[in-house]
Amino acid sequence: MSFKDRWYRDKARKRAKKNRKIGSDLEQLSVGIGWYTEKEWNKLTEIVPDRSELDVTYQDWEKSADEAIGGLKDRGVIAARVMIEVADLQAAWCQTQDRPVDAEARAAYISHLLIARKKPDQSR
Repeated sequence: MSFKDRWYRDKARKRAKKNRKIGSDLEQLSVGIGWYTEKEWNKLTEIVPDRSELDVTYQDWEKSADEAIGGLKDRGVIAARVMIEVADLQAAWCQTQDRPVDAEARAAYISHLLIARKKPDQSR
């Protein structure tokens, strides 16, 4: 193998290694965005203690959420929409953890769901 062939081979290996590293970094830069239907959004606004911190209408919230996802994407962050059912958020998460349904609890619940979604099926 000539010097030139070895040089190209080594360069290709370095590029492949760099791409694997970039891919693993992107895997680390993923976030969940709680996503609500209009019906679920309305339920949420009725039970949260921090209502004043939420957008006034569902349409305002949806626009803000879409803009946030776009901004994250522009920065190379993977933003996954995580569908939220308010009854599950309230009963299965907040009540069992003795937490109010505030922004911090909602964020923790979304992270929990995102992690559960990424885990391989262990029932096999």
